[in-house]
Amino acid sequence: MRHNHAVAGALVAALLAYFDIVGFGQCIVYLWPYFGLQSFLIPGLIRSKYKSATPAARVGLPALRYGWSPYEFIGGDDVGLVFYPGAAVEAAAYAPLCRRVAEEAKATVVLARPPLRFAITTAGFRKLTARHPGIKTWAVGGHSHGGGTLGAMLVADEASPEEVRGLAMLGASPMAWGRDTDLSTRRDLLVLNVLASEDEICSPKKGAVLRYGGGLVEEQFKKLPKSTRRVVIKGGNHAGFGDYGIQAYDGERTISLEDQQAQVARHLVSFLKRVRKRG
Repeated sequence: MRHNHAVAGALVAALLAYFDIVGFGQCIVYLWPYFGLQSFLIPGLIRSKYKSATPAARVGLPALRYGWSPYEFIGGDDVGLVFYPGAAVEAAAYAPLCRRVAEEAKATVVLARPPLRFAITTAGFRKLTARHPGIKTWAVGGHSHGGGTLGAMLVADEASPEEVRGLAMLGASPMAWGRDTDLSTRRDLLVLNVLASEDEICSPKKGAVLRYGGGLVEEQFKKLPKSTRRVVIKGGNHAGFGDYGIQAYDGERTISLEDQQAQVARHLVSFLKRVRKRG
């Protein structure tokens, strides 16, 4: 029995060393009611898909990151942006970008921290905006899946025009499988779509296939309004929209991370100014 406990303890210690400690703990808490003791093994099995923020991205954030309370950056109180992380990416990886946008746009940016790092419900959006009842004009955005059909785009589709006035998609497009979300007829919604030239997951190149979901990227864009403002960051890659290292199919960035983030922030600031005027 003691031997088994020692082996189990060593296994847990190894997983904790291999996975972001808080993220590992959050997974266990979330999965425990459904899987019991196996909840200790599942996070380890899916660890390769999870990406943690770099130490530089965490600078200025609370030291303890328990629970799923969002990170909030307050630069103003008349317009807000709820931002969803990419699938399986720690929210803190987007803190530098969100902080910069809040300051330069004089807006409130709420960086969501969804359970298991997947944002798929509009209820989460309403809970986040309810934290700032004084703000009446909101936009929603996100990176990769967090900006597409599994995140911000889903929210924009299900929420009323009064709830969401703008959608910002970074390195994201509508997906070819799962829920078929089509916003092409929406004239009330301001949409910004920022892509990166070296991104191999959601490539802006003609004939490119969406890496996760299938289908031509350019065909999926037909599900967005014709008024969508599309921008391509030359030299940028998929991971450059956040700060979490690298993952498969990110593409090789030919500009610095600082350069890519500065360009993305500039477009998001301009986008929020347009949303403010629309509100």
